[in-house]
Formats: sequence, structure tokens, C-alpha cells
Amino acid sequence: MKGTPGSGFAEVNGASLYYETLGAGEPLVLLHAGIADRRMWDGQFEAFAERHRVVRYDRRGFGRSPVTDGPYYHHEDLRGLLDSLGIERASLVGCSMGGGAAIDFALRHPERIRALVLVGSAVSGAESDEPTRTMARTRSGYLRAKSMAAAPPIEQPTRLARSMPRPSSRS
Repeated sequence: MKGTPGSGFAEVNGASLYYETLGAGEPLVLLHAGIADRRMWDGQFEAFAERHRVVRYDRRGFGRSPVTDGPYYHHEDLRGLLDSLGIERASLVGCSMGGGAAIDFALRHPERIRALVLVGSAVSGAESDEPTRTMARTRSGYLRAKSMAAAPPIEQPTRLARSMPRPSSRS
């Protein structure tokens, strides 16, 4: 594996973001899900570093990056991190909430994107409806119950499911 492993804290937009780098080559940035931190990529970090300069980091309030007061945008923190690491253009791999930050970054800074890989990601700013809020409350109930059997059932379809055509009964 080429390149020297590195880690540290980048001072970005009033926050101190912990990051790790490994490998050499085209930059590849891993953005973790909202229920994890940079360590969710442990299984991929070294493998991707065989061909890329891999960066993974903890977003504000996750892992080793402390929570900060005041408004901020994850996609602008990503821009600041890339700037501090001297990365002009990168491929982004984002899972869930990390994918949302990757999408927002790509929309605002398309010239800095080589590729996007999104895993279960949502677009920020998407309209919500009552069934979606009901599902969020149901998930919260599950987390409080800590048992699938004790969780309230999800009974309402999402707006997407309601708008999708029903399968044809023709063979």
C-alpha cells in the first residue's frame, strides 16, 4: 500500500473534525451514516486504500468530533475538510445521512466531484408528509422499546409507495 497513514483534527467552519487518511491515488472520501461514525468503514478502509487516497472522518457530534453550537451544514464542513487536506476533486461514498451530505456537496460544488456512490441516501429539503412523520415516530418507539415485538407497527404507506403504480395481474 502506497502513501503514509495520517490522522488529526481539521479546524473547519468553527468545528474540529477528526479525520484519517490512508493510501495514495485518486481521493476517495467515505461519509458515515447518522447512526455511526468513521469506524463504520473499517471493513473497506484498507481495501480502498490499495488504489486510492482514502479519507474518512467523523462529522460534528460523531466519534471524536465534538458537538458545536450554532447552525452548520455538513456539506460545507466537507468542503472545508477537503480544502484543509488539499483535495480539489474527489469521489464520495456516502451512506444514509452521509449520502445526503454528499448529494448536497455535489449540487453546490459539482466541479469538485469525480464520482458519487450513494447507499440508502435521502435528499435534504425533500418534503415530508404525515405518514413519513408517523414512520419516524414508529422508529423512535422501536428504539425506546428496544424490541421489534414491542414496537408500534408501521401501518401507513409513504407518499412514494402511494404514488407508485400497482403491479399488473397480467402474466
